[in-house]
Parts: sequence; structure tokens; C-alpha cells
Amino acid sequence: MKGKWMVWLQGLLAVVALGGLVVYGLIHLEYEAKPEVLNVLGLNPVVKWKGKPAPAFQLKSLRTSKPVALKNFRGKVVLLDFWASWCPGCRRQLKVLQRLQDDKSLRKKLQILTINMKESVPPKAVLGFVQSRQYTFPVLLGTEDIVKSYGIWFFPAMVLVSPKGQVVYTGAEFHTEKKVRELIQRATQG
Repeated sequence: MKGKWMVWLQGLLAVVALGGLVVYGLIHLEYEAKPEVLNVLGLNPVVKWKGKPAPAFQLKSLRTSKPVALKNFRGKVVLLDFWASWCPGCRRQLKVLQRLQDDKSLRKKLQILTINMKESVPPKAVLGFVQSRQYTFPVLLGTEDIVKSYGIWFFPAMVLVSPKGQVVYTGAEFHTEKKVRELIQRATQG
């Protein structure tokens, strides 16, 4: 009797440990997902949107509370970056975006719009986060509707929209400055 009880207990502990690993993996997958993993899971938005018109949106600016619409930037490459302050990959990505924002050679052809999502703190705290890091790019307050429209499941997520309004790239991962510059160059040529 004691032997059966031990086997049952060991089996239960193995199931609990495996479940814990799965939960841990899913939590970390949310902001560290690689496109290859997303493709296998059928969750990479690139499959759905590449080459198609970018879904229209109008979101409130974090700094001014005024509405900002995607259509207002037709004629420029628009870099949409979906992020959250609690996401380590997002925080790294924001530093890259600020360097791009500071690059005067990109100002005529690129508009960066960052979209803050999934915060458990009020917008005032997000504004404090942005101001303390001296980020000057526009920050928009995201909604569940935009997440659904673009099929964003993981952070950081980047979407590049061509000057004609077509999605030319999406990726849910950290992007180096070199990679983002290459993507911007391709978007301006295509």
C-alpha cells in the first residue's frame, strides 16, 4: 500500500512540476517570443498582414490626450511599436527607438508611434516612466481593439507600414538598431 501511495505522489509532483514549467514558459514567451515559435503556433501576425492595408486606428496620445490617427502619416514609413513598461524586451526596444527618433536624417521619411499596452498602472505612471527616460517619440494609449485588429499576442511587437499604407513587416521580438534601419530602408524603397 505504501509503495502505491509513493508512486501516486511522485506522479502528482511530476505533473505539478511540468505544469509549472509550461506556465513559466508561457509567461516568458509573451515578451520573448521568436517569430519561428509564433509561426509554429500560428500566432505570427506577419502571415495575416504582410502586403495588406494596415488596419486604421485612432488612439489617444499619452502626453496630450488628443486623438492620433494612422491615416495622418500617409506618405511616410510608420513604425508601430507595441510595448509595456514591465516587459524587459520592450524597455530595450524603446532605447533603440529613441536613437532613431533622434536621427535627423530619418525625420522626413519615418514616423515612430509607440503604443503602450497591458499596464496595471494608470497613464500618469506610464507618463512618468516615459519622461524619466527622456523619450521624445509619440506614445499612444493602446486598446484591446487595436490588439485584436493587428493580431498582437506578444511584446515587444513591431509593425512597419509603407508610405502607401501597406504592412511591410511585423515581428514580435527585440529588434536591433541595425535591423530596424534595414527594415526602414526596405520599406521606403518598396
